[in-house]
Amino acid sequence: MRLDIPDIYWHGPKDRILSLTFHPSGETLVTSGTVDSEGQKTFIRQWEINYDKGFEMTQEEKDNKKNHKNVKYICDLTGGHESTVNCVRFSPNGKYLASCGDDNSVIIWNLRRRVIEFGSDKTEITWCPFKILKSHTSGVYDLVWSRDSQYLVTGSIDNTAILWSVEKAKKIQILEGHKHYVQGVCIDPKFKYIVSLSSDRTAKIYKHAKTKKNVAFYHDATLKRLEYKKGPQNPQNLGCATPIKNNNMEEEEDDNNKDNKENPNHNISNSFSIFLDETLLNTFFRRLDWSPDGSFLLVPAARYKESADSETRTVVYVFRRGDLANPCFCIPTNGKPALCVRFCPKLFKKDTNTRNSVNMFDIPYKMVFAVATTDSILLYSTQSLVPVILVSNIIGNIHFAPLTDISWVGSKMMGVSSSDGYCSFMLFDKNDLGEELPIEDYDEELRKLMFPDYKTEEEEAEERKIAEEKAANTGMLIEETPKILVKAPETVPVSQPGSVPSASGSTIQIIGGKKKIVPKVLATFN
Repeated sequence: MRLDIPDIYWHGPKDRILSLTFHPSGETLVTSGTVDSEGQKTFIRQWEINYDKGFEMTQEEKDNKKNHKNVKYICDLTGGHESTVNCVRFSPNGKYLASCGDDNSVIIWNLRRRVIEFGSDKTEITWCPFKILKSHTSGVYDLVWSRDSQYLVTGSIDNTAILWSVEKAKKIQILEGHKHYVQGVCIDPKFKYIVSLSSDRTAKIYKHAKTKKNVAFYHDATLKRLEYKKGPQNPQNLGCATPIKNNNMEEEEDDNNKDNKENPNHNISNSFSIFLDETLLNTFFRRLDWSPDGSFLLVPAARYKESADSETRTVVYVFRRGDLANPCFCIPTNGKPALCVRFCPKLFKKDTNTRNSVNMFDIPYKMVFAVATTDSILLYSTQSLVPVILVSNIIGNIHFAPLTDISWVGSKMMGVSSSDGYCSFMLFDKNDLGEELPIEDYDEELRKLMFPDYKTEEEEAEERKIAEEKAANTGMLIEETPKILVKAPETVPVSQPGSVPSASGSTIQIIGGKKKIVPKVLATFN
């Protein structure tokens, strides 16, 4: 693994970078942040990334040392937001870019050719505003795409999340229930669940309603409190307290006292709040994530307590798909609150060394995910009890302000943004994270989920065979039922003035001393 921190002004010497996203091709990076220190509206910038070959620098660039050989500034994305942009995300199909900001708007961008200067013939292809979505009444903090790139979910400081249709550019549903800012949202890859995380110390789960006509979600559960564990439990071993199975715990404590009389399991004195409040975590973002196969949900900004008198430990909770109301693991974050979690989009073969394997992750492959705390990056795998890579000493000594976002380029590179105005890149060699699982080894359901357009050699051969058989069958029908020519009666055409019958039965007209052949119908088709 290598770490690279380009020494360039990404958005300005004093401007924070709040989000970054790589295009699926891995060659384009887009960053977003606060207003330029000089008042320029450079909220979103596009960069070209090339760590394989590197860019050749001009002598002027070498002298000024403003550009890095692996990062090349392309342009500012203008004509969109009027204030700080909190989040940017490329769509999974790579056709669109979505952004959201403090101006209450969500903008979808697409690639267009535009004139560089007014009155000039020079043009360039760049990302331009395509659709603007307006329904939030306050700033928008986070957004996420559905796997098929047809839907967006956004979270706002107006205490709501909104589900959008990208094609129709309209609001589908407002997901309500939070009592404070919604700082993180995520969509299940199978489009069955939407999860939102708020600074009101709750996470809400919305489940897809089975309707034939309209897309709709209903509130399914609220994650807020867990019971204290009886006896000592060490989070380093990924042990988790026994959860309270109560979907009504989002009420205020006064209301909970009423619930406690009806059900003794709701006793607040025997439980603790699993998420950090604003006094313990002063941040704009709480970015959660689903695993690429949809089997696990990671939720940051969390804490763990063994008893009422024990110390509070900062953790990330892991939820199984089949039981989203009850966390199965808690992952320690070295005493620093976790702000963002991101899964690597690739799957890996299981390691043969099973010394630190986790038996509860009963899956035939390995997944890797990154946890960003205020000043460090931890890389875990679903097969390890301890971090695969701990980058606290490196990242902590480079970034002097809290980290804000993570984005992956396959299993080759991971980008990290920071509110100190810089980005850093972790570059992985071929087997640093493990051996990638070939697509051919995916089961059919998983392959259709992650690579819907991919076809194996057998499937392609089967499609070719079907197409050839169809063409052959079409040809047989033509040969078996040929169209019949009906022979015209053998009559001598009637001569008209200025015309002469020809040997073939057509008529030769003489016009102005010139011969003109007028064709005669010989047959008709049934």
